[in-house]
Amino acid sequence: MGILWTGLEKVVVYGIGFLQGIVLARLLMPADFGLAAMLGIFTGIGGVLAESGLGTALVVKASGKMIKQVRPILSFSEEAILQGREI
Repeated sequence: MGILWTGLEKVVVYGIGFLQGIVLARLLMPADFGLAAMLGIFTGIGGVLAESGLGTALVVKASGKMIKQVRPILSFSEEAILQGREI
């Protein structure tokens, strides 16, 4: 049953994104739509990096002196997400 709900969620999310793209294409000039598409790509890449599990993997494997190395990486990840949202 979980696969059905997950599949339905993906269909709805991609369907809404497709409709959003159609509306933006009709409202914006071609150059502006291209700029919005490029920003969407960068936001998508940032989302993939944020959800890649790097922070979780580092915390799980952290022990002793490695703890000192975890915080700067997590800070970099958080900063990258914040900068991506400000674009």
